[in-house]
Amino acid sequence: MSKIWVLTADASRARVFEARTPKAPLVELSDFVEPEARAKGHDVVADRPGMIVGGKSKRHSLEDPTPVQEAAAREFARLLAERLDKARVEGRFDRLAIAAAPKFLGMLREAMPEPLRDKVDEEVDKDLVELDAGELRERISILL
Repeated sequence: MSKIWVLTADASRARVFEARTPKAPLVELSDFVEPEARAKGHDVVADRPGMIVGGKSKRHSLEDPTPVQEAAAREFARLLAERLDKARVEGRFDRLAIAAAPKFLGMLREAMPEPLRDKVDEEVDKDLVELDAGELRERISILL
């Protein structure tokens, strides 16, 4: 029998569920929240980039920084991938399904090492993080 983990995630929250077999109940194991990704940019950053004024009243930003929320989301994806990979090494799951908001799913893919990516049997590019275990089970085909 293979243990299946299901990760549901967006840029600010992730939940991990487990099913001992494909037909077994889906049980929530953990719930992670990334508060910086939820914060508004002006709540996290004290100042905007400097400005210069060009001819004919044109303003230009001195820099075009990565948005704070995107940087926080990338770090959150990295931390999730790190935790999942640790669980993989410990043999806590055999198969992995991921349901994540499309942009965040791409960040997760980038952050996951190859051995962890090899455990992924299903990806759903939808934000299902708010669904309960029963609703989630209906959306993940490896559990049907």
